[in-house]
Amino acid sequence: LCSGSNDGIIRLWDFRAKQSVSNFTLVEGSVFHGQGTSGYKVRDLRVCGAEPWKLAAGMESNNEGDIVVWDLRQNKKPLFRKREETAVHAVDWHPEHPSILATGRTSAQHAPGAIKVWDLNMSANGTDLLPIAKIITAEGVSNIMWRPTFRTHLAVTYIKIPVVHVWDLKQHSSPLASLCGHTKPVADLVWQDAHVLSRADNVSDGCCWVLSCSEDGTVQRQHMCNGYHPFSHQRNST
Repeated sequence: LCSGSNDGIIRLWDFRAKQSVSNFTLVEGSVFHGQGTSGYKVRDLRVCGAEPWKLAAGMESNNEGDIVVWDLRQNKKPLFRKREETAVHAVDWHPEHPSILATGRTSAQHAPGAIKVWDLNMSANGTDLLPIAKIITAEGVSNIMWRPTFRTHLAVTYIKIPVVHVWDLKQHSSPLASLCGHTKPVADLVWQDAHVLSRADNVSDGCCWVLSCSEDGTVQRQHMCNGYHPFSHQRNST
C-alpha cells in the first residue's frame, strides 16, 4: 500500500512487516529519507496497473506543483519530474498504455486550471517534455479518471463546481457530457465497471455509469446518456 501526506512523504507499506518499508520525499535537487521538511504536500497518488512498480504523484508547494513518477523498486531519484504552475491535485495512468499519464492542476490568478496528458516515453531523449494533449478548464481540477475501453475519454471533477465532466481528447472544445446531479463540489468519482471488466460474466454496458460522492452528502450513480451533451446543442453553421 502507498500513502502520501501533507508532510511531503510518500510511504510504501508492507502489512506483513506492519510498517513502512520505503519512503519517497522530494526536495530541490535530491531525494532524502526521513522527516518531511521539503515544503511539499502530496495531493494524489496512482500506481500504474500495467507496470505496478511505477507510482505517479501530484504535488503542491506554495503556489506551484509537480508531477513526479517514482520507481517503487528504488528510491534514489524520480523517474520523471515536471514542474507545473499550480498544484497538481489529480493523476491517473492510462489503462492500456503504461507510458500515458493524465494530470489535473488547480487554478490560480497566474494560471488557469488544466488537464494534461503526457507520454513519458518521449522524455527519454532528455528534452523538456510537452503534453500530447491539453485542455484548459474553467475551474481547478480535483479528480481525474480514464474511462475504461474508451482510449480518449476522461472523467473530471473540480474544486468548486458541482459537476462531473467527461472529456474526449479528440474533440475537446467542450465536454462530451456534463453530469450535474450534485449541488456541491464532487469529492471523488469512479467508473462503475472500472475494476470488473475482466469478469467473463459481467456486462460492462460500455462503462457508461459514473459513481460520484459530493460535499452535499450524497453518492450518485449517473449514466452518460442522462447527462447534458454540449455538442448536440451546437449549431452546424453560422
